[in-house]
Amino acid sequence: MLLTRHHTFTRPIILGLTIVLLPACQLVKVKENNIHQAIRSKSENILTHDQLSAETTSLLKLLSLTPQQCTAEFETCLKRLNTQTDIAADERYAALSELYLAQALELSKQRNCTHAQPHSENNHCLEQSLEAFDQSLRYSYVYLFKMQESPSTRVFDQRQMHVRTFYNVALSRLITTAYRTQPFHQIPAQLNVQQRQYIVNLEHYPELKSKTIDRVQSSYNLNFSGFYQVNRQDGLGAEFVVVTEADPIHKMILSLTRYRFIKIKPIPISILHAICP
Repeated sequence: MLLTRHHTFTRPIILGLTIVLLPACQLVKVKENNIHQAIRSKSENILTHDQLSAETTSLLKLLSLTPQQCTAEFETCLKRLNTQTDIAADERYAALSELYLAQALELSKQRNCTHAQPHSENNHCLEQSLEAFDQSLRYSYVYLFKMQESPSTRVFDQRQMHVRTFYNVALSRLITTAYRTQPFHQIPAQLNVQQRQYIVNLEHYPELKSKTIDRVQSSYNLNFSGFYQVNRQDGLGAEFVVVTEADPIHKMILSLTRYRFIKIKPIPISILHAICP
C-alpha cells in the first residue's frame, strides 16, 4: 500500500513540472515589401511623416512603451530611456534628439504658440517649445560630434542623416522662436535660452552688425522664385533670411507723358547661415 500511495502522489507533481517547463513560442512573420516601401520605411522620421522613426520606436519597445505612451508621459519616458543601461549611448542620444524635437513641434501647433503676438515674453507655450528645441539640438550635437565614432566613419549611416536633419531643424526653430520671445532690433551678441547662452558670431556678416532688424525668418523650408539660380550651403547648419528696415521710399516721376518711370527702392534682404555647437 505504501508503494501505491507513493506513485499516486508523484504523478501529478511530475505532470505539473512538465507544464511549467514547457517553453513559450512566439510566431515571427516575414513579409516582403516592394522597393518603394522598403526605402521609405528607412527614411521616415518625425519630420517626414509626423511619426517617430523605426529606430526610436524600437528603443521604446525595449522599454515596453509605444510612441503614444511616451508622448502622454513624456518626462517618465525620458527618465526610463536615460536609465536603461543596455542601450548604446549613440542610439540613446539620437532617440532623445528626435523625441525632444517631436515634443517641440507638437507644442508649436498649440493655439498659445501659433497665436502668440510678436516678441511675446513670458509665453509659457513658446518657452516650453524653446526648451525642447534646445534639448533636441544639444542631444543631436552630442550624437554627431561627441561619440567615439567620428562623423566621417559613419558618413553613409542613415541614422546620422536623420540626426543631422534633426540638428538643422532644431537650430532653425530655436532661433526663430527665440526671436518671437526675446525682442531685439539688432542681431544680438548672444541669445539666452533658459539658463544657457548661444553666442552669435557675425564675423562673416559685418553688414548686419549695425543694421536694424525688421524680421528674422528661417529659409530652411522657403522656396525662392524669380532667380536664375539659388545657391544654398548644404550640410550642417540652418539658413535664415534677415529682413532689415528699408530706407524711406523715394519716388521719382519724370515726365509722365514721355517716360512713365517710377523708381522705388526695394527692401534689403540678407542671408545668414548659422551653425551652433
